[in-house]
Amino acid sequence: MTQQTRREADELLAHADSVYRFLLRWLADVHLAEDMTQQTFLRAWSSMRDGTEIRSPRSWLLRIARNLVSDRFRERPVDQVLDWDVAGPLTWESSKQLTDREDVAIAMAALDRLPGRQRMVLHLIAVEQLSVNETAELLELSPGGVRSHLATARARMRELLNEQDPDRKDASTTKSDISST
Repeated sequence: MTQQTRREADELLAHADSVYRFLLRWLADVHLAEDMTQQTFLRAWSSMRDGTEIRSPRSWLLRIARNLVSDRFRERPVDQVLDWDVAGPLTWESSKQLTDREDVAIAMAALDRLPGRQRMVLHLIAVEQLSVNETAELLELSPGGVRSHLATARARMRELLNEQDPDRKDASTTKSDISST
């Protein structure tokens, strides 16, 4: 393996957790997400060997992962096969971490109630920290469409979180919790 190839491989592997999280959120199956993460990297390395130019490695890998999901479930639209449940329990020990876990569970339950496209946009921007343009490219939407889905998703998340906890100090804190672009 040449120095250049090793550096490119390391650069791709730095995004393995992001690819796995993305697939796990879509598939809600640990084993399938692991398998498809491996398939994503196999396909990526094959494309690299064929000379594919990579501008944004993380976006490119997430696009490959999305395409693999689409290929696997071609008979049904991707939005119909997505299961956004968090797979597996989180285990933290301190009371602060348990509170954080409860907050995450509440937020994830609210996220699960959003329509598929809004869930994907919010996940990619808030969790994976992709830009609006990267998200648009990945989901084959216009940047304006991404912004529209994001605004709608954030507004709905505020409503859902306020339903969960009507005593929230201010609905605007939810916006910062969800992330802004």
